[in-house]
Amino acid sequence: MTPEERREKTRAYNAQYKAKNRERINEQNKLDMREYYKQNKEQVLAAQRERYQDPEVRERHKRTGQVWKQANKDRIRQYQRDIDPLKKRARWMVDNRVRQNHWPPARFFLCSRCDSHAQSYHHPDYNHPTWVEPLCATCHNRHHFSK
Repeated sequence: MTPEERREKTRAYNAQYKAKNRERINEQNKLDMREYYKQNKEQVLAAQRERYQDPEVRERHKRTGQVWKQANKDRIRQYQRDIDPLKKRARWMVDNRVRQNHWPPARFFLCSRCDSHAQSYHHPDYNHPTWVEPLCATCHNRHHFSK
């Protein structure tokens, strides 16, 4: 058997194996990626920041977002319509205060739960729209999606 035939046979076997075990492979890849990210978080974030400096990448991201918005106008409108009025009012009040420089943006604070850099304000109670706590994305997601 020639080396080319051996390579072709190996490729065929690999394709067959991948097709048969696609779900298990995808799940393992997700776990591997998460583990790699945990171990190399700073390097990954630095590489992402560097990649995003490229004007082509920025433009592609911008176009992708615009295309998605155009394709999902009804979905966006429905989501905005369904938001609780208290929630809308609370967000509006905080956004306005930040925009008018009465309050500093959340990024100037540390997360009130883990002391990493905060990224957004969290409203524990929408009846008190100005009672907010700065949270990082991880703690904010943990709070909302752990229930």
